[in-house]
Amino acid sequence: MTQAMTRAPFHMLGEVGQSPIVIAVPHAGRYYPPDVLARARVDRAALDRLADPYVDIFADALRAQGPCVLVADMARAALDLNRAAQEWDARDVAGAEPRVPPSRRVLNGLGLIPRQIHGVGDLWRRRMDIEALRKLIDTYHRPWHAAIADALIAARARFATAILIDLHSMPSQPLGRPQWVIGDRHGRSASGELADQLIAVGEGAGLIAARNHPYAGGYGVEAHGRPVQGIEAVQIEIDRALYLTPDGTPDAGGCARIAAILARCVETACQYASAAGQGLAQAAE
Repeated sequence: MTQAMTRAPFHMLGEVGQSPIVIAVPHAGRYYPPDVLARARVDRAALDRLADPYVDIFADALRAQGPCVLVADMARAALDLNRAAQEWDARDVAGAEPRVPPSRRVLNGLGLIPRQIHGVGDLWRRRMDIEALRKLIDTYHRPWHAAIADALIAARARFATAILIDLHSMPSQPLGRPQWVIGDRHGRSASGELADQLIAVGEGAGLIAARNHPYAGGYGVEAHGRPVQGIEAVQIEIDRALYLTPDGTPDAGGCARIAAILARCVETACQYASAAGQGLAQAAE
């Protein structure tokens, strides 16, 4: 195994199965394998623009409420954990066989291996080798999603219902646009009731909130949300201006405010899971 593959794919805070809530932070990683940096035609600061900056600073506080929190260490520009393992374009990978035409998202450069950033252009000076891509998938992507799945199964086994909160941030929105977006894949990954309750948390804190627009949720909630099986998944997008300074560093007051809102989200989701679990138990009797 190469040096690029020796680092752990993520770290976990808290214990599995102690809460019905599992929290994932897939886009705040800051680790770039050496071969990824060697392929880049832009500097690291440009690559970092793909990240959800500093979302991981909320992980400790959320863990203290009981949920286990999974935090990806791999940078999004190196491997996007919120994409399916097959969501890449063969034209971007040396040695790859032709594949089914990629999705519009992949064509726009935002697949498993991001190709470009708006305002920056192409990221790479050369294509990734197919074997390197396979190692990244086997070493980072599969273990990440397997750990989420295992944590959700353990939570469901104890509480009858489990909920994944996939935590993200979004570029600052124009005045009057949503600052707080709950994505549930248009009702496919979670119930409308859960989404409405989490929207209400944001609105109760004075935020402009929306459901599924402009973000309906990515692969994380799509892959793990199975409401009919007692596992629901939502993606939360937070306007970065709410917790970062204009120069992109954490703002203490803003971070404290968002941490409090997220704490209320966990409380709300736990109450929802308790009620849902009791309903499932009664239905089984």
